[in-house]
Amino acid sequence: MLVFQIILLVTILTSYTIFLYINTAKSSKIANENFIALYGKDLELKIKDAQNVLEQIVYDNADYVLLQSPSEADRYHASRRLFLLLNEKLSFDKNVDLLLITENKYEQCIASDNIKLGYNIIIELQNFILAQSKNKELKSQWFIKKAAGHTFLYKMYSWQGRAASVFLDADKFLSNTSYYDFSDLRIRLVSKAGEDIVFLGEEKDFSPTESFSYAISDTNLSLQLDVRLNSVVKSFTLNGIGVLLIIFISLISGIILFKSVSFHIIHPVVDMGKNMKQIQNGDYDHKVTTDYPNREFEGLKDTFNKLMDEIENLRIARYEEQLELEQSELKAIKLQIRPHFFLNALTSISNLSQQHKNDEIVSYINILSKNIRYMFKSGMHTVDLKQELDNLDSYFEMQKLKYPDCVFNMITVEEGLDNYQIPQMLLHTVIENEYKYAVVMGHVLSIFINIKKIELKGRQYLCIEIEDDGDGYPQEFIDDFLKEQRPKEDGTRIGLWGLKKMLYLMYKEKGLFTIENIEPHGCHNKFLIPEKPVHEIRKH
Repeated sequence: MLVFQIILLVTILTSYTIFLYINTAKSSKIANENFIALYGKDLELKIKDAQNVLEQIVYDNADYVLLQSPSEADRYHASRRLFLLLNEKLSFDKNVDLLLITENKYEQCIASDNIKLGYNIIIELQNFILAQSKNKELKSQWFIKKAAGHTFLYKMYSWQGRAASVFLDADKFLSNTSYYDFSDLRIRLVSKAGEDIVFLGEEKDFSPTESFSYAISDTNLSLQLDVRLNSVVKSFTLNGIGVLLIIFISLISGIILFKSVSFHIIHPVVDMGKNMKQIQNGDYDHKVTTDYPNREFEGLKDTFNKLMDEIENLRIARYEEQLELEQSELKAIKLQIRPHFFLNALTSISNLSQQHKNDEIVSYINILSKNIRYMFKSGMHTVDLKQELDNLDSYFEMQKLKYPDCVFNMITVEEGLDNYQIPQMLLHTVIENEYKYAVVMGHVLSIFINIKKIELKGRQYLCIEIEDDGDGYPQEFIDDFLKEQRPKEDGTRIGLWGLKKMLYLMYKEKGLFTIENIEPHGCHNKFLIPEKPVHEIRKH
């Protein structure tokens, strides 16, 4: 058994070593490719910055043109301003080592350098640029120039005997990674012909096992990174030891940490989640009873149980408060509807009195007394449909005295609905609204009432439809009614709004009362009365 375990362990370690070496070699290759690419990008930025400086000197620069002015004074002042401009550009861009402007006609030269090249080098480069500017076939690109032991990258713009050029010292240009360990690496700046221009790292006895290349854009140059096998082996050795140590420590620490976290955190959290799920499902009396292994979760359990007790008490108090508020609002609506009826009745008596119809007044008052007794008798807020229809018949008789031969009414009721409970004064309020806004002396208004039982979405409703052939509701009122906006302060059709609000408070459903105009003229009122109200108020 021990031999098998040793063989298994050796196999695992060997497999891991091979895997780690392959992975280290791949990682090293990717790292070297990224390194040479990032380094090349940085050199390209240097090239671009130097080119921008050169373009800023040449383009849209009047002083550059004045170098060939016939006036010696103009040439002198232009050369002085250009010299200051070159110094200014070099002070802001430390990558540029030399800026040089030459002019063939009057053999002028303006130079400014960053690295104190010396008079002889500048004169050599000046003569070189003067000679190059006479070459009309010279392309505007980056070239290599060696002078007095220095190697430069340069670019020049030449036009009509004037030339502007920028120089970058190759050693300084390639010096970004001077802090890097080059014991197993070498970076070379290589020309298009494959000639080494400058390099960093070991100069002799360097036999690379792998090379990486990066072409520098806008130039004929490329970067070459040479790597020896030693760097991969070093990385593999260090990484292997480090990773094995980390794996061992992490494994032991992970086991200990997992057991501790599982016991002290995961199990309590899962248990708390189960308790919350029960409460989410509606068990508001549920309490957390588990004993937890730490004080924090014990404190959380106690706080949670206290919070649930508080929430339950608040839910009860809120329900009682809401119920009391809705009952108060329902009472207020009923009080709002009834004075509206009394005011209309008093107005009718006043009108009959002005017409000296004393007998009609007596009949009117007798019928009115029946309506008043109906309104104020004790009983449930809902009444039998038959009681509401009997009261409505009395109201029609009462209004015939005020509007003789002005209203034709027909009531159709499905059989077996006499005892169906509907809100008291429901039909009365709508018909009262008809008389107030639709009845006109000298015209006959037809009112049709149809009552039947229907089933809607699996529930039984009493459907009451009231139509007339009058002018219909104003569109503004219909819009406000649909938007459930409160009625205007003048009380226009406040009774209908009160019915809609009362139905919602009683049955806790919206859409039980709808209105619309019909073609060619008239209006349609529709009520859906559920079988049982949610809230009722008895009169004592």
